[in-house]
Amino acid sequence: MSSASPVQATSPVQATSPVQAHELLLPEDGPVRRLVVLLHGYGGDGREMMALARRMARRMTTAAFFCPDGGETCPEGVSGRQWFSTPGFRPGWVAGDPAAMPPADAAGHALMGRNAAAVCPALDARIRGLLGSLEVPAAATAFAGFSQGQMMSLAMMMARLATGQPAPAAVVGFSGTLLGALPELPEGGSRPPVMLVHGEADDVVPFASARWVQARLGAAGFRVELLARPGLDHRVDFAGLAAATAFLDDHLPQ
Repeated sequence: MSSASPVQATSPVQATSPVQAHELLLPEDGPVRRLVVLLHGYGGDGREMMALARRMARRMTTAAFFCPDGGETCPEGVSGRQWFSTPGFRPGWVAGDPAAMPPADAAGHALMGRNAAAVCPALDARIRGLLGSLEVPAAATAFAGFSQGQMMSLAMMMARLATGQPAPAAVVGFSGTLLGALPELPEGGSRPPVMLVHGEADDVVPFASARWVQARLGAAGFRVELLARPGLDHRVDFAGLAAATAFLDDHLPQ
């Protein structure tokens, strides 16, 4: 691998690309061989995830990192952007198995699932366009996201699997959950490896949700690693990021 440091793109990859320069980090030397899509959480933006991308790029020197901004501004009084709206949100909506939730929380969980599914096609179209510009195969792509970004990453993975599109090589989720019912998946079909990193002291998306996601995906044939971070609240720490970087580096084609 090259030891060169990555550089941020100074212009969109192509004039027809919907990707903005501040959303993309490219290797300094040589062709792009892999693409990591990093999705921010509620109230964040692509620049926030770009800080993580720069750390990940120290190891993943042939990867490009796409850190898009969510398509919606947050409601008044909240800075940053969101991928989908969550009116009336409370932690009970994402506390684990919706079948075990009180009806009001289960309804909130279902609303989030519908809203996430509705915006997946537009985001996935941006990713496909970028793959074409970079000449990177879909099989050399990984999805990763924090909080709402994890929810989107898993939703996009499931949408691809359900429609027969190429699946990502791997998925990483930080401090999020799984939304909606799992689609019917072909017997013996692709099941990308998944890593979950979650703080045990998370008071926004409770840690119990990570245990449930691991069990739910595992029952569907996915290999899921869960890294519990003792004492960590709703954020990404250096140890979790290092483990996630190693996981993606190991599972993406070289």
